[in-house]
Amino acid sequence: MSFISLRSPGILPILSSNLARKVERMASTDPDTRDIQHNYPIRPTAIERAEAATALPAYEAALRPISDAALIAWAEPINAAVRNPQSREDFLIRVSVWAHALRDVPVRCFTPESQSEAMRAFQFWPAAADVYALLKPQADALIAAAKALQTLAETETPPPPPPSPTAQEVAAVAAKLRGLRSELSAEPTSLIAAPEHPQARHLPREMLNRAYAAAGITGPKVPQ
Repeated sequence: MSFISLRSPGILPILSSNLARKVERMASTDPDTRDIQHNYPIRPTAIERAEAATALPAYEAALRPISDAALIAWAEPINAAVRNPQSREDFLIRVSVWAHALRDVPVRCFTPESQSEAMRAFQFWPAAADVYALLKPQADALIAAAKALQTLAETETPPPPPPSPTAQEVAAVAAKLRGLRSELSAEPTSLIAAPEHPQARHLPREMLNRAYAAAGITGPKVPQ
């Protein structure tokens, strides 16, 4: 993360190694890391969840916009370093334009480190778009880190796994299975009775003739 370290002293609180790694994974823009995160969501421990909740207010405060006075103080060394330093009047006008363009850049991005980076990057007085492009990676990283902390602070700690069965419980289940197998082996091999074949019925010739006549068909001729 540009200009941001989650494990070194600074404006933001230092995070433990385990929590910092989880925040960095959740805030990563790498497609492979995001796919892993989607398929295997990170679950914080109860201690990490409490730590995230404690650190979150400082990260949220770091997302607020910079004040006009602080932006002027940050920009003054940059004005002194460029090849075309602005007069005081022009400097204040141009910084006010910066303030409008950079209102969604967190105050935490305006650090001595980013100031030095701007002094090395700009030979001439930069446009607001140039300053925004310089600070945007850091701003995105900070916003993502704060979002990850909030998610971790609000994530429920998974319940502990159920205890393993005791030897007595395993033996009891095994005994029940043996009894069930014994009962099944004692059952008859076929529980379904074979269907009975219907018995043929022989009707007198007179009844057959009446049935044929009622159906409107001519019965078979029987030799006399």
